[in-house]
Amino acid sequence: MRFLPSSFNLSSSIKHRVRQISHDTSGSRPRYIGYATIAGVVGTSFIVSVATVSLSIHRTNTNRQKLATATEEQWPVHGHIKSSTGSNLASSGITRSDGSIPFTYDQLRREEKTRLLVLEAGEPEDELRCRLNHVSTLQDSQYEALSYAWGEPSTTHSIYTPEGSVLITASLFGALRRLRLPDRARVIWADQLCINQEDEIERGHQVQFMREIYENATQVIIWLGEESSVDQRAFQSLEIIENSLGLPYPTPATGMGWRRQKSKALSGGTIMGPLANVDSDQLANLLRRQWFRRTWIVQEVASTKKATVMNKIAAIETARRSRNGPLHMPLFQMLLATSYNQCSDPRDKVYAILGLGKDWDRNQDMNPDYTVGMGEVYKRFAIWDSKRNANLRVLSCASGPKEDGESRMPSWTPDWTNIENESPFVRYSDRTGFAASGKMLAMAWHSHDGNTLHAEGKLVDTVRELGSLPTFTPATGVFEINQESISRLQKSKKWLQDCQRLAESVNGPLSNDEYNAFARTMTCSLTGDAFPAPSTYSAYFKEYMRFMDTTPEKYAEYYKEFVSSPKRLMGADERNPYFRGHTFIESSLQQWTSKRRLCTTENRRLAVVPKSARAGDAICVLYGGEVPYVLRPAPDGFYFVVGECYVDDMMHGKALSVQGLRPTRFRLR
Repeated sequence: MRFLPSSFNLSSSIKHRVRQISHDTSGSRPRYIGYATIAGVVGTSFIVSVATVSLSIHRTNTNRQKLATATEEQWPVHGHIKSSTGSNLASSGITRSDGSIPFTYDQLRREEKTRLLVLEAGEPEDELRCRLNHVSTLQDSQYEALSYAWGEPSTTHSIYTPEGSVLITASLFGALRRLRLPDRARVIWADQLCINQEDEIERGHQVQFMREIYENATQVIIWLGEESSVDQRAFQSLEIIENSLGLPYPTPATGMGWRRQKSKALSGGTIMGPLANVDSDQLANLLRRQWFRRTWIVQEVASTKKATVMNKIAAIETARRSRNGPLHMPLFQMLLATSYNQCSDPRDKVYAILGLGKDWDRNQDMNPDYTVGMGEVYKRFAIWDSKRNANLRVLSCASGPKEDGESRMPSWTPDWTNIENESPFVRYSDRTGFAASGKMLAMAWHSHDGNTLHAEGKLVDTVRELGSLPTFTPATGVFEINQESISRLQKSKKWLQDCQRLAESVNGPLSNDEYNAFARTMTCSLTGDAFPAPSTYSAYFKEYMRFMDTTPEKYAEYYKEFVSSPKRLMGADERNPYFRGHTFIESSLQQWTSKRRLCTTENRRLAVVPKSARAGDAICVLYGGEVPYVLRPAPDGFYFVVGECYVDDMMHGKALSVQGLRPTRFRLR
């Protein structure tokens, strides 16, 4: 079937340090808290972008907030339920080691929406007791929804009902113990109990209503887990950031050298300003909590007008976000934004954000189906997105060919558990201006079994020689000068020099025009924010390359001076008039080329291709594609998709006018 179109400014060093906070430094692969970093502060609200959800956190009274109460079956209830049935847990007849009988779920009837948990009143040392009620409407029920990380599934505790006991994870057990009131019951929706997790059909059905469940809750309670000994320092750092908003901030530094802070040598270009007392390490520890990495938090928090962060330290923090905020985007963009988030079931990479996409319609589009495997779910999404939006952007995140020849999905299907690059060009289509196929419409269709994508376009070039894998570190973003940072800068310098040698291997020493083409290719003609780079970037790039020729050695001298002069507070005061331009170039390199690989082509061009590209791979422009794509030919005439690429003179439709390039039908699998 064809799918065709239908009718608070921080200095660079501070920004770099804040970016580091959103990575898990325990491993080599970045584990983003969503795709986000600390974004800033507005007024009295601290804004943390979490998986594209902006939580404006501010202090409130530490006493629990009062909600409307009602009486159900003579229990004083914190909230009330419009119930279609009473308790509905059936005994299975098996006795647990504690003497209790495990329960089994009654199926939800057609007219019933979900179940709600009535958490019985009790003291901290009491057993957890509850009952589950089926409800036919959410609008007429008062309840709170819980957002939490399941935690380790092998560690379980019991919660008791009149009909039997339920084993729940330690994380949920801890949350319910904290939420239990001493004098009245509390009505809560928690997925682990309110959904029969063993029933795949019910899970698929309930996922469709997740947005509605969280939208109708009186509030969403966010459980981050039990406190640690350092959390108080983290919250104090948040307050420092909050209070610094609106204060005059120093002009970005233009100096080099070093300055002493206790036992550390900080870069002379670092300006801390009002953030000098922020404990970034403890803040990082707080943000590494498992909750921040969950894919489901996007829907759980974004769907509500009020959320409460519950923690033993801060008791209650309230958070609010606009319904028309940063989540008003297509599903494809949201999947990229949450690609590093975690979920216990990989199918939930798609299902967890399904109800939030502005291009998804529950009544017309694909719906959750837990009876099929992960590969089938991802393939169905790729087909749906291509047809729904009449484009080929999923190819930019292709899972690619597998070394062993075996794959759970076609190469053109993104594997959302392992995205090589979470910032493809097509993520910023509204900024880049790229239009590799001009105004041509997509001419593509899928085979009946959905495993082959047929696409028409032109083969424009072939990968010849690949440059070294990138080892880039922003020099202007160095925070602390030590042996490790110096080593990273030396590797960065070597990579940049290797790239220039590769460019010179085409025609020898670079002429002025050739150097400009090299600069455009290294920055992909884009700023770090994905807007077209101004013409001044070529001059900025040349000055930056000169700067990097000596910077690692300078930092090594600074560190030697720092170690040998324990009483000195600072050393050197070298001004660099191009420092601001260096930050622009480093932002672009960090965002684009450092996540890809430079190469030369058979037609003597420079290109930036996926890291997994090989010599002999084809560079093609497919009709309807915003960017060129790298395809790997197979012996039987098929192609595997490797991913998107940048070719300096092929980003704005020129390939369509090159003589001798014949239209080709590519069979992609």
